Amino acid sequence: AIRKVIAGGHINLLETLAERIAAECLTERRTAKVRVLVEKLDRLESASLGVEIERTQAAISFHN
Repeated sequence: AIRKVIAGGHINLLETLAERIAAECLTERRTAKVRVLVEKLDRLESASLGVEIERTQAAISFHN
């Protein structure tokens, strides 16, 4: 999923990158929940900049 999203070209915001990775992971029906952590480790000497998101698959109801 990460390779597919990255292949789409440059993404300016970490939040957008995380959302696209999560959405791509959730296209797999067997995936119920995904947590994505993206960090820019080279920006500050003493800290990292990043975002963490968690998304869940929409509930599917089956009727007989």
